[in-house]
Amino acid sequence: MSNTVGLAIAREWLGERRGVNVAQDGVAALGRVRVLSGSSHSSIAKGLSMLGLGRTALVQVPFLQGREAVDPAALGGR
Repeated sequence: MSNTVGLAIAREWLGERRGVNVAQDGVAALGRVRVLSGSSHSSIAKGLSMLGLGRTALVQVPFLQGREAVDPAALGGR
């Protein structure tokens, strides 16, 4: 539940930054949203689905070799 609440808060924050009132205009007004993760829990994809952002918003990014930390250099222009 905490992951879904966190994603909901992030959705509202993103809407504010993009000048969109998600509660009034709907999540579609945000346009494409991407959530980057190196190793996400399955509840993240479920939360994205329930919040109207879609499971395909989850983008897996490379790890640092031998670790579960995201490799910042591999992010490029994502």
